[in-house]
Order: sequence, then C-alpha cells, then structure tokens
Amino acid sequence: EIDASNYPNPTGKDLLEENTDLDLIVPPFGAPNGWLFNLENEHLAKKDVRRAIAMALNSEQFAADSLLGLGKPGVGPIAPDSWAFDPNLQPVPYDPEGAKALIDGSGSAGAEITFSVNQGNIFREDWLTYTQQALKDIGIEVNAELVDYATHVEAVTKNHDFTVTGVDFTGASSDPGLLRLQFGTGASGNYCGYSNPDLDTLLDQARNTPEVEDAKPIYAQIQAILMEDLPAHWAWYRPFLHAVNKSKFAGYTDSGDYQLFYTLRDWTAAAQP
Repeated sequence: EIDASNYPNPTGKDLLEENTDLDLIVPPFGAPNGWLFNLENEHLAKKDVRRAIAMALNSEQFAADSLLGLGKPGVGPIAPDSWAFDPNLQPVPYDPEGAKALIDGSGSAGAEITFSVNQGNIFREDWLTYTQQALKDIGIEVNAELVDYATHVEAVTKNHDFTVTGVDFTGASSDPGLLRLQFGTGASGNYCGYSNPDLDTLLDQARNTPEVEDAKPIYAQIQAILMEDLPAHWAWYRPFLHAVNKSKFAGYTDSGDYQLFYTLRDWTAAAQP
C-alpha cells in the first residue's frame, strides 16, 4: 500500500489557506500511465502473463494513496474527456488470486522481469515500488530499474531496448488516431511489437471515417480489443496541478493537454477592487 502521508500537502488545501489569491486547477486527464510491455520477451509474449500483471495491481488503491488525492484509476488507451472514449469500457478487475492462477498456468511462475521508470518522477517511482511488491505475491520477480529519462526514451523509441516501461509512450488525448501509430502492425510508434490484423483493419477504418458519430463505434471496438490483448496496462491518470493568481488574471482556462497557456490569448487583467 502506498502511503500519501509522505507528502506534506496531499490536497493543496494548505497552499490555498496560505494564499487566498491562488486558484488551483487540475486539467483534464490525458494519456494514462501504467506499463508498456515488450512482447519480444518470452514471458510478456503471453497474454495471460500481461493480464495477470494488470489483475495483480490495485489501481484504485494506488490512485487513492499515491496520487495526492488528484489522480484517478485509468481505463483504456484513450483519455476520458476524448470524444472517442468508450464510457462502457471496463477496467481490468483487481484479482490477485486470479492473477496468480494465470501465472501458474502460463508456466511463467518465478520469472524475473525488468520494470523501468524515469528517475525523479515520484509518481512513477511509487508505482514501480508498488508493482514490485504486488507481483511478488503472484510469482513474478520484478527487477526495479530507475533510469535517466532521455536515455530511456532513446532506448525505447530507437532501439526497443526495454522489457517493461512505465513512461507513457502510448495513449491518446486530443487525437485518437495516434493509436494507429502506437499499435498498428509495424507502425513507427509501435515500440512493444504488438500485432493484431483485426485491430489494423479497425484502425484504418477509423482513420478513414471523418464523421465523429460514425467513428465512435469503431473506436469502441478498438478499445475493447486493446483491453483484451493488453499490450499495455493503462492503470492511472497522472494529475497535474496549475496555479493562477486570480487577483491579477481573469478569463483563464485549462486544456486537456496539460497546458495552462494554450488559451493565454483569452486571459485578461482581473478587475481591481
């Protein structure tokens, strides 16, 4: 269990009490964090192993304990505020006993697998620690690796030299079409080596369907397939916190791409008393 008491100000309440001029904003969630699997690994090539890893991790508990009261458990590769998000999509259920049964049945009990996150990202470091503890209970030994962000990005994107990464190289917020680059067979952003001909067909159909209402059911099928095959485990939405001095500015809004300044042109000076 992750203990959020390590953080002196888990909700931002103290900050607001100290400075009543601040307006604290949590922007809409973007692509979820979790784990991206390299399917070239002998264990991760098995769907049952990937599913067992996801089932062993209590994303709701992690979100409650470690995300400062601001993040949420994730579900699927598309951000919840996206027009393409399927609200009927169900998360992988937390079921450690079922997860252990899958590992035992897959022949991967006792496997040692390296999980990597970028050093200095406290949320991901906590997620790695939690994952290491949880997977030990189902028979997976996690080699926890903290790496320099730039070095790791190059290793994943250029060399595909990773086993499991916690950096969010997958997921879509404003453009669900990004999923074709991330999971289409042989696509440039398909770092995990996943391939599913049925998904390829749907990704092409979605790309060639200009009307949103016509594309929605196609993306619903895409999300269902990805949640079934789990080339990645989309586990939690990373919270961002922005602060504006409301005594000086008005008309500010936040975006779904983590950027407070996308609408800077709409800001005005606040009326002075």
